[in-house]
Amino acid sequence: MAGPTGQPGQMLPVADGASPDARRLEPGQTFVMIWQRPSAATGASPVPSAHLTDEPHRLMGLDELACRLTQVAADDLEAVLLRALTTGGPRSWTAGNLVVALGARAVSGSGGITMRGVAITLDQAASAGDDTATTPPAIQAEAPVGLAVEAAEVGLLVTDPDGRVRIANARAVALIADGDGTLSLEVFLSRLGMAGARVTALLDEMRRGLRDRLSVECQIGAAGDGRWLRLAAVADRHTDHALDRVAWTLVDISDQRRETQAAERSHRVLDEALDAMSAGLVLFDAEDRLVFCNSRYREFYGVPMHLTRPGTAFVDMLREEIDSGRIDVGLTEREAWIAERVRKHRNPTGILDQRNVDGRWLQIRERLMTGGLVVGVHVDATAIKVKERQLEENLHELQDTRERLEEQTARLVELAEGMSLARDAALAAARSKAEFLANMSHELRTPLNAILGFSEMLQSGLFGPLSAKQEEYVADIRQSGQHLLSLINDILDLSKAEAGKLAVENAEVPIRFLLERSRRMVAERARRGGLDLVVDLPEPLRNAEVRADERKLTQVLLNLLSNAVKFTDPGGRVELGVRHHHGTGGAGGTIEIYVADTGIGIAAEDIQRVFQPFEQIDSSLSRRYEGTGLGMSLVKAMVDLHDGEVLLESQPGQGTTVRVLLPDSRLIFDAGADDDEADDIIERLQIIRRDNI
Repeated sequence: MAGPTGQPGQMLPVADGASPDARRLEPGQTFVMIWQRPSAATGASPVPSAHLTDEPHRLMGLDELACRLTQVAADDLEAVLLRALTTGGPRSWTAGNLVVALGARAVSGSGGITMRGVAITLDQAASAGDDTATTPPAIQAEAPVGLAVEAAEVGLLVTDPDGRVRIANARAVALIADGDGTLSLEVFLSRLGMAGARVTALLDEMRRGLRDRLSVECQIGAAGDGRWLRLAAVADRHTDHALDRVAWTLVDISDQRRETQAAERSHRVLDEALDAMSAGLVLFDAEDRLVFCNSRYREFYGVPMHLTRPGTAFVDMLREEIDSGRIDVGLTEREAWIAERVRKHRNPTGILDQRNVDGRWLQIRERLMTGGLVVGVHVDATAIKVKERQLEENLHELQDTRERLEEQTARLVELAEGMSLARDAALAAARSKAEFLANMSHELRTPLNAILGFSEMLQSGLFGPLSAKQEEYVADIRQSGQHLLSLINDILDLSKAEAGKLAVENAEVPIRFLLERSRRMVAERARRGGLDLVVDLPEPLRNAEVRADERKLTQVLLNLLSNAVKFTDPGGRVELGVRHHHGTGGAGGTIEIYVADTGIGIAAEDIQRVFQPFEQIDSSLSRRYEGTGLGMSLVKAMVDLHDGEVLLESQPGQGTTVRVLLPDSRLIFDAGADDDEADDIIERLQIIRRDNI
């Protein structure tokens, strides 16, 4: 069989500029491509490289690889290789009598990507086998080649002009073979129904010389659970253009179809939700072309359907709304009104009131977003405008009484002088208020210090002995007072932390006392909330200490426990515990203090937001959970001061776990605590049930 690609086994012509050491392909030539993802730090994008499997030490560019594989200049093959390696693009390429198939991308932990591939010429594959439909021996002979082809999920098939299968790899056999093992393209196409009939018709056009390529997507198996295939074929012709043979590739695209269908379903749900809004919603791109508008917006302006398609210019929609009599421009000239409206649209500064001809008033809130997009929310404000008109009428009535009040001008002058004096007094009061606010944080400490002082005096027995319960209550008063005092310092602490001026006062803090103190400060809230509060202190850490700032570390745990109690529904569970992780491979170990709950959880995209100052996941005016949004930002700042890190793991509806990791260089064993005292503490560190707190 003679064709444009030469006789079987002959060297393909080398194009001008091809590599000087380009050599004849062996059947089933394999290769490896390598690429390092761009660095986030430098933004540099390394150039991909490759090597033939039997020449691992000779690296080359993708352009040279394309030449080595095809023996001719092949810019389109180079582009296919680059897209497949860097973006996961198509993993097969066919031209003439050459088929290149690529395996799946393998990604290393450092971001390196490798990809195997195989190049097979139909002439070489045909000369290596017989006339029956078999897997080419070249693919069978070398395991890495077969793995590359199968990983790419590409079936390779060669048929003669009459459609008889001459060559097929294992993947193609698995896809098209009948139940009894019969390998027939005609039978396979008949099972595809209308899609098969279309392929048959296109194949007939190929036989008649009307086309050289075809590509069809079809489903095999039962609808809904069958696989989707992309069938592509390329004709190989004699010098007289008569069909010599047809090279087929069969690619499983089921995952792509499922992803596309899932995205379409999500878009439908989102569209339905937006259409259910009572407000009109519209989005324009950076060039003022329509991206989306909901049904309420179309109702407000009566825009025809052909103008609500994506891509419609904002100014064209304005003209239609004016021409259709929807918008009342008053006495303003039409184009001047449009120009002013476009200016405000591109530079939104507040709420824009607009009156429609039907008497409806709209309040338009527009916002310029990243990338130049403009989102607009259009709210029916007719009821508000009716009330404003009533107020205007009342103002006219008030103006009618003005004449009756002119006789009081003299008195008003006197009142004005008095108001001037009052203004001066108000300014003085404002200055005093500013000074008060400046010193407030310091003044608030005085009564708290008194509370702390008296509680210490009661604890010391200065006024007589206390009962065990009284001692416990006085201890709670003292601890709560200390906590309230620390809260007053939170704002100052946050500002100092941001300025790098927040100091750490390290001390050797017993871990058991740290956990017990934090537990007691939230125990009552946990009981009122119907929660189980669990403390886990492993035996090896029972007498251990941690070198840290006691107040700041207590504040960290209190913030985490308070959040866990606040965001966990009754019947839930909150656990406070500590673990020691030994280092491996020369890396240092860590001491982990964690708080885990079974609460409402946090979405993955919102996790980083919780560490921002004043940031709350639910920022609406009607939010269910109160708070300043400072807790987690203070936690992160204080843990950073201890050379540690904060890790947050959460899923909506499944709870949240916050782990504070400190270097184990801060861990001190054999603290030497009294055994009786330690046993008493350990007894307290037990599960606190709803029924017995």
